[in-house]
Amino acid sequence: MKWSSDGDFLVENGDIADTSNKVGLGFVQEAEDRVKSSLEDWKLYPGRGADIDIFHGEINNEDTWENLERAITFALTSDLFLDNQDFSVTIAPIAESEIGIRIDFNTSLTDTVPDSTIVVKIVYDLAGKGPFIIR
Repeated sequence: MKWSSDGDFLVENGDIADTSNKVGLGFVQEAEDRVKSSLEDWKLYPGRGADIDIFHGEINNEDTWENLERAITFALTSDLFLDNQDFSVTIAPIAESEIGIRIDFNTSLTDTVPDSTIVVKIVYDLAGKGPFIIR
């Protein structure tokens, strides 16, 4: 199923939308959901999610970036969705309280075009806004 950034099902052409019309979209949506979700958000999978909202109020420094990277890695690997070598996480400051997060995925994970790029980009505000997925 295809859903909005708020978690609502999307309707296209009068029917519930799915991800089958765009190669790799289901994979990207799953990765994004895991990163932006908190623990206990999903009733059937209470341990799924990066729980990055716990970093609101933290200082924008290397310790926070490393902790965010660990949380994202946990969310993507904890139930064997991915292995550590399937992706890389890059985190950098973009403003006083904002962090840019980029996750690059190995394209062999989906049936996308070989040597293409699968990237999830996120802006996260330690002051309490976000995460915001950028497409």
